[in-house]
Amino acid sequence: MAPYYDITGHRLDLKLRAPRFRYGVRICPEPVHWGGLSGCTYKEGVSWGKFIAPEDGGRYAEVFADATAVWPLLMKAVFESLDAGRNGCR
Repeated sequence: MAPYYDITGHRLDLKLRAPRFRYGVRICPEPVHWGGLSGCTYKEGVSWGKFIAPEDGGRYAEVFADATAVWPLLMKAVFESLDAGRNGCR
């Protein structure tokens, strides 16, 4: 998103403030030291101003697994949580 804001602001001569993200989940099978995340963790993203720091309310998770195995499990948990919320259960 940040490059879009930069380019649009430059082309239209506007001062657009790029959004800072409060929540995020990254699924990658490799840890940072192997280069799987291109060296960019959420902690590093906070230092660049891309994300809101956890002490200011930001919430992030990095799942070190293959997305084809983990994504269906994550979605099942999300849908169950949403259904429980609609039914008054939590």
